[in-house]
Amino acid sequence: MIDSKASEDAADKLQAALHYDRRDAGPDADYRQACAEWFNALADADKSIAKNAAAVYRNGFPMRALRIAAALPPAPKFPL
Repeated sequence: MIDSKASEDAADKLQAALHYDRRDAGPDADYRQACAEWFNALADADKSIAKNAAAVYRNGFPMRALRIAAALPPAPKFPL
């Protein structure tokens, strides 16, 4: 079960940005669905920030990605 409370933590925001478009089945399907709903509700500018944070993280700059993700609205709490 996913915590329904949104998180202000930059790490949770970054995880949501990394998981919003993953659709594979698995035990964290509820979390991925919550991330997709979060992302779809974002303004266009925030969607760009989320995509940028994920890209920066995937390119090997996790601390920079966290700083970028901090600007995002509250996101689903990462379950791990």
